[in-house]
Amino acid sequence: MKGWGTDDDTLIDILTHRSYNNRLKIAQLYEDTYGDSLWEDIKSETSRDFKTVMKALVLPEARFLAEEMRNAMSGWGTNEDTLLLCLMLTIDDYETVQGVKDYYQSIYNTDLEDAIKDETSSPFEDFLVGVLNRPKFDESKVDETAVKTDLSKIKDYIDGEEIVNIVNLVTSKSLSHLAMLQEKYYQSEGSELYQALEDITGHH
Repeated sequence: MKGWGTDDDTLIDILTHRSYNNRLKIAQLYEDTYGDSLWEDIKSETSRDFKTVMKALVLPEARFLAEEMRNAMSGWGTNEDTLLLCLMLTIDDYETVQGVKDYYQSIYNTDLEDAIKDETSSPFEDFLVGVLNRPKFDESKVDETAVKTDLSKIKDYIDGEEIVNIVNLVTSKSLSHLAMLQEKYYQSEGSELYQALEDITGHH
């Protein structure tokens, strides 16, 4: 990155052929050696989509997602697709979600949940906040009796178009639990649960 221009091919070759942990070590070694942030130097030498890709490769995942969520909520309007994508990427990674919250608070001096509530509205807000605050689950254990209970509940919620209750249910269960719930729903109804949810939320 010194001299005339930046050798994009070399950056790509180095960063895309290293593991996540090794990339973080490279970034730390760069700072220790040159006294500058690798990301800040890359940022000043790149642009647009390539810059975003490089950012994802050299920053800790939690910090990258925190900054992307901030960008999605800055300026005119809110990029709801980006917010959703960032949270869904970490839905089964409790530690990373906590890291996203911590980075957001430390960098922007703002609580991420409060920011989401300010920029979105129900039921989308309820879903995002529910995913953000999911507890840590033991994915190896599924209570089949509890799944059957939730099957009855979600059928009633779908019939009554009780979107908030649906959101509360699906964001408070483990992925293993939800997988079995979908299986039981298909066995019972002969159709996919996600299709029923799309029908009542209007997201086709």
